[in-house]
Amino acid sequence: MTSSDTVLRATISDDGCGFEPATATSGYGLAGMRARVSKVGGTIRIRSAPGAGTDVAHRVAHAEAPGKGPESIRRMVTREFPT
Repeated sequence: MTSSDTVLRATISDDGCGFEPATATSGYGLAGMRARVSKVGGTIRIRSAPGAGTDVAHRVAHAEAPGKGPESIRRMVTREFPT
């Protein structure tokens, strides 16, 4: 995860079994990630293929989420809410 004065970026990668993103419909994982990133005006990219692992990257411009600093955006996107 990286952050500048204007943009928060995070990339998560694995070398697992991968999947076909266009046909992945079970569960709430991908849909939930897309919903959280969209909620703060960001973009998400999911790259995967059977046998090739998976890369998930998101980008959120701070100006696209008024009143949200990089730490609160990070918590919202990753669902790491303070206790």
